[in-house]
Amino acid sequence: MTALKLRLFILIIIAYAPSAFADERLNNYQIKPVDYQNISTGINAQETWKKNNITSYVYTIENKCFCDIAKRAKVFVFNDSVLKVQDLDSGKTYADKEQLQKYKTINQLIDHITNTLQNHADKIFIDHDRYLGFPSKVFIDPSKSQIDDETNITIKNLNLLITEQPRPPVE
Repeated sequence: MTALKLRLFILIIIAYAPSAFADERLNNYQIKPVDYQNISTGINAQETWKKNNITSYVYTIENKCFCDIAKRAKVFVFNDSVLKVQDLDSGKTYADKEQLQKYKTINQLIDHITNTLQNHADKIFIDHDRYLGFPSKVFIDPSKSQIDDETNITIKNLNLLITEQPRPPVE
């Protein structure tokens, strides 16, 4: 019976380890505003975003949908992967894979928009951040004949996640 309990304990540790590591990685970072004086610009919004190669950041998303995700949330992205989501209305923080898959990085959102444009949605409206080029307002209605299939989001307050370098010991 002890071996079975040990196996169960190990399975529980493995199941929750990614969340624990995600929080640990985020604890080693500070949120910093973007330095707009050092932004590279491209010929269009998408190129501007890609040119600046921002892969670790936090942004606020507002969802206007009939879906099971937070209506207002902070999304923490590290190395172009969503690591944590904080529901701004309930105060809950999510780091489990099932919840995180419901949110997109900026690059995933750009890919979603590109795919939608190729599939000829019935209605599309995209507005971009004027400095960084990320999609700041997105409304997509793939089919006017279907109800509740729209994407309607606003992204704002994008800030960088900056690594805290360990300080050398004082001698």
